[in-house]
Amino acid sequence: MLTEDQVQRSFRNLFKTKDFPPENFDKAENLLDELRAESPLRHRLSVELDELRKISDPSLIPAKATKAKAKAKPKAKLAAKVS
Repeated sequence: MLTEDQVQRSFRNLFKTKDFPPENFDKAENLLDELRAESPLRHRLSVELDELRKISDPSLIPAKATKAKAKAKPKAKLAAKVS
């Protein structure tokens, strides 16, 4: 089991250059699995990983993330119509 400091350092090293290989996303996911589910660092790095995926290739966004956003959009439109 890695410490939070080790996970954070390894995560940063995976993405310290602009041109990182796509397999770094899998390595980063494995690093996140080393952290407790309730860890604030795990949450923060998960958000950063999703943002990096969007920047590098929108097709790499996990299906659950795109479904959640698709569900959120109609609510926003509905709220705009009601206003």
